[in-house]
Amino acid sequence: MHYMNALKKCKYLLIILIIINIIGVAFVLSKPFPFISMDYATTDFDERNVNSNVELTDKFQEVVKNAIAISDKENISEVTRKIAEFVRTELYHDSALNLDIRGVVFEIAEIPQLCSGYSRLVVSVANTLGYDARVVWMKGHTISEIYFPEKGWVLVDTNGNLVFKNEEDEYLSLTQVTDDFSNAVPTRLSEPTDNDPDYLGNKETRVYDNNPIVVVIDGENLFDFGYRTRNLMTVTNYVLFGNPVARGVQYISNDRTRLGNARWVLLPIFILDILLLLYLIIMTRRKD
Repeated sequence: MHYMNALKKCKYLLIILIIINIIGVAFVLSKPFPFISMDYATTDFDERNVNSNVELTDKFQEVVKNAIAISDKENISEVTRKIAEFVRTELYHDSALNLDIRGVVFEIAEIPQLCSGYSRLVVSVANTLGYDARVVWMKGHTISEIYFPEKGWVLVDTNGNLVFKNEEDEYLSLTQVTDDFSNAVPTRLSEPTDNDPDYLGNKETRVYDNNPIVVVIDGENLFDFGYRTRNLMTVTNYVLFGNPVARGVQYISNDRTRLGNARWVLLPIFILDILLLLYLIIMTRRKD
């Protein structure tokens, strides 16, 4: 009886709070990477040591080192081409090497032969050969970048079979391409195959034109952050206690919308929920 009376007294507050919950959750889930603990970078994005370096199995490193010989480690053309060709032609379940990607790379999950899967594998191969590398997510596409001390970050689109250069034939990073797409010249990494897309031949390079999302995920959770963002316990732990689901860095020049850090939207809503629950408990224990 007390409970029903208390519920009637605060029904409008309850309705408002339900609406706030719905709007808050919808707002959070409407944007990519909501539960990533995101840092933000502007013009210093390419200068910062933001990479996706990963820990690799001995088996994977052995296979890569035996398969790829680099004669000049600063030769960007040779390095990017050999890494991309190896990933595109050898890292399949039915490849000549008969590799099981789950056992070779991380022993935790299969890597799909999509742009994000290719990019993770490029980072893994590049790390094995001694290069810093990172996976960069965009809206509708994912690529990798490899770091060369004399040049900086170089975009490698293994799925699309692309790199980009400027008019001086210098290799470009992703931010250089997205910020000045009209002056970026797409160039094939290698000859196209029947198995993979060819963005240059299919004229699909417009995905790079001022793409609104440029996000790097830290290597510690590179292979499992998708699962972790769907795990209720992991997300709850993040919202309540701030324990990261995964860490990332977003490039936010050109008025890009900031992503991630949804904790600061959800935590106040959760606190309001708790306060209302406490209020209901108190009201039910009061005498008429």
